Amino acid sequence: MNRLRPPLTTERLKQIQDAHRDDPEVMELLWYILRLRLYVRRADQLLRSMSIVTGTAEGLIASCLKSEIEEEPFLHDWRKERESILYPDKDTDHG
Repeated sequence: MNRLRPPLTTERLKQIQDAHRDDPEVMELLWYILRLRLYVRRADQLLRSMSIVTGTAEGLIASCLKSEIEEEPFLHDWRKERESILYPDKDTDHG
């Protein structure tokens, strides 16, 4: 059972930023969230490059991490943006 709140979308974070631009603590937290998002992207890249062996402790950890980061909406947005840059002629809505 996941006790965490649903992830915040980039749009929601921008709303928070716009509402609290004058609050240095909120702005500091938003920068920290950006930093953590970079770690999630790097973990995604690592997982996509690995061969996950089921039945091992490492495989279990990798599988759990993969399923957890898949819940992050910004990761899907980042992948879509990355695909459009790498493959500009590809129809991303149908492929």
